[in-house]
Amino acid sequence: MTAPQQPGANGSLADDWAKASEGIQGLDKFVGTVKEAWFDTNTNLFDGGSDYGESVICVLECSIDQKIEPADYPFDDARLYFSVGKSENWDIVNGGKEIVAKKGGQMGNSKYQQLMARTTNSAEKDGLAVPLAERGLSWKEANVWVGLAFTFQQEQKPLPERLIREGGPTHSRITLPSQWMQNAVPAPLA
Repeated sequence: MTAPQQPGANGSLADDWAKASEGIQGLDKFVGTVKEAWFDTNTNLFDGGSDYGESVICVLECSIDQKIEPADYPFDDARLYFSVGKSENWDIVNGGKEIVAKKGGQMGNSKYQQLMARTTNSAEKDGLAVPLAERGLSWKEANVWVGLAFTFQQEQKPLPERLIREGGPTHSRITLPSQWMQNAVPAPLA
């Protein structure tokens, strides 16, 4: 069963972004394989609205291969969202398959940067570097994630001061890889 808050690829993200910004509702830890990945835009960051403006995000559509916490989670798929940065700093090209930096295009401490850092650590520690290098892709290409399997776990991260509203949340939840599943070596992409 697919979680109801998940629209189709490149569909409208407005309705489900508030739910996604709190992480996958009710699923704290799972083993999953990235089935699809793309870049998109969103204006509904941080509780369904933001002064931040339009953002570029990376969307990972994952199958849930093993439900860990809780084991009775009712859905078989999960959609993970990672903010890249402001749209004024990034162009989405090739039908959402790539991003290109403009005006410096720095990510700072974006959720996508955290995803890349966690994956880089796994590449060094768990041997993921070789299969990634064989694919010949960069982190600016969404397909770099397709076929990778990880144990994903929700974590709480403090929000930057500039994003904290009076009476609002001071932390956000993010679902990040905690371990690369070595038995799921991704095939080189065509």
